[in-house]
Amino acid sequence: MNTNYYPKPSPMGGVLIRRVVSFLRSQRVHLPIHSHILIATSGGNDSITLAHLLITYGRRVISKNKIKILHINHRWRGKASDLDAKFVRKLAKKWGVKFYLKQLPYVNLNQKINNNSLENLARIKRKEIFYNFVKNKKLGKYIFTAHHADDLVETVLWRFFTGTINTHGAGILFKSGVELRPFLQIRKKELLEYLKQEKIPWREDITNQDDRFLRVQIRKQLLPLVEKIFPRVVQNLLNNTLPKQKKFSKFITSKNANNIFSLLNIRIKKSHLEIIKNINSNGTKKISIPLRGGWCLNKGYKM
Repeated sequence: MNTNYYPKPSPMGGVLIRRVVSFLRSQRVHLPIHSHILIATSGGNDSITLAHLLITYGRRVISKNKIKILHINHRWRGKASDLDAKFVRKLAKKWGVKFYLKQLPYVNLNQKINNNSLENLARIKRKEIFYNFVKNKKLGKYIFTAHHADDLVETVLWRFFTGTINTHGAGILFKSGVELRPFLQIRKKELLEYLKQEKIPWREDITNQDDRFLRVQIRKQLLPLVEKIFPRVVQNLLNNTLPKQKKFSKFITSKNANNIFSLLNIRIKKSHLEIIKNINSNGTKKISIPLRGGWCLNKGYKM
């Protein structure tokens, strides 16, 4: 048996893996990655594409034996959510990778806590879970998530129309805390085409069609209208947003850190500020400062 045999990807698979490799290198990620990683996998088409692509064709990115799958069951949809977890566990076993499950308490979709939407609370909770998993180096050093170009554009539109673009940045960062997002230059339709060509199943989350969520309204109503009027809007926003996001990520300095953390509702201690103050004044190549709420301030990263 030839142990060096690698399966040949579908046409779209070849396109995607080349673009992922190119994008990671453009973000100064040293390939192949030598640390363990976790892939956040919900069971939906985006994350299933990411997991299958890296596990099956991603040898130039990372060895398969260094990949683990993490599924977070928010339990929003009762039995359907449990079936998502079962589905991802089954795929992980089929693909020969380790599977981790994190279950959250059940909450009602209409519930709000301290004036926070359920969607925002879920995002905060995911960040906490990601950070807690990464603290144990045996469970992975970074979390790969399947945010793609359509997600980035939806976020730009969201922040533009809600007036938060100046305080929260114009889109989604490639790297945020322990999260890395290799699909940011890839369209949703390309991910769906990959699954079609590879004949890979996925789970549908009905909340992605629920108009009670503002993001769903942007995705289903606003973005198609904008694309109809401006056909190149997605590509134009990508070309302008990603470079600016790099600059925004470097904006946190000792001079303005306190104001930015206040805007993000992150509580920091005086000791944190002292560390931040010295980040750029010493020769340390890598610093990680755990903050409350699952956030983490990092200087530099090496993979």
